[in-house]
Amino acid sequence: MKEKNPKSNLIFGSFPRVLFAIWMIIAVAMNLILSTDLATKIKVLAIFISGASTILFWIAKKPIQKFLLKTKLSLKQKFVLLGSLGAIWVEFEFWFLGIIIFKVPIAAHENFLIDLLVTMPWYILMMFLLWGVQKKNSYSYYAIFVLGGIYDFCNDGLFGTILQVGTVPIGTLILLVIVIPLFAINYSFMVLPASYILKSDESYSPRKGKLPKIFVWILPILGLIVLGSSIYFSIMFLDPSMILFISGAWLIILLIMFFKSKNKNTNL
Repeated sequence: MKEKNPKSNLIFGSFPRVLFAIWMIIAVAMNLILSTDLATKIKVLAIFISGASTILFWIAKKPIQKFLLKTKLSLKQKFVLLGSLGAIWVEFEFWFLGIIIFKVPIAAHENFLIDLLVTMPWYILMMFLLWGVQKKNSYSYYAIFVLGGIYDFCNDGLFGTILQVGTVPIGTLILLVIVIPLFAINYSFMVLPASYILKSDESYSPRKGKLPKIFVWILPILGLIVLGSSIYFSIMFLDPSMILFISGAWLIILLIMFFKSKNKNTNL
């Protein structure tokens, strides 16, 4: 299914998009130019790489789409796999820049395999739930781009802060809201390539659900609450090392879900 308005793809054409672009420039200026914190500057650099990776995908999207058509994966599996591979790349470049190049701990863990064990359950779950969101309604690429920023705001922003300090101070919350456009760039390499593969497939036909469109996009956030709660309470009431066990259990469940997805000859 093609995008109804191709000119809107990744372009801030309307007035709200212009405002979002200005918001993005302010966020970049605050974190890259005005900030004196090295870790912040490295994170912005990593986010730029994520954004550049999305642009490179868009340039090469046709050959990638043709390659995926030759695989035996279902459309759902392609969607989840592409988003998950994007997440692995984003985690890798944060880890490589922080731990290997600058020796600054900006990744989830200094051991990359443990980093993936802790972070990938959320990414895979988000892609499964984002699939459900787009199966019910067709969203523009711009909307998906912004939604990715909201999901990252909730995960790395709110949930990450709660894990570190136990709460979200008002000053921190304001700063997190300011950088939502950077969150959007960061997650763009996960949500946009997968969404393109979905939208460009001839079998894609959203089946509108009972909930209004404005509420459907919340689904991944609800998933984060469930997953995050299991991790948070295991740390608070059991043992911090239990996070590896809980994350591993989630990862196994999600991988089973992935391999049990419908074959390519069935509909969505």
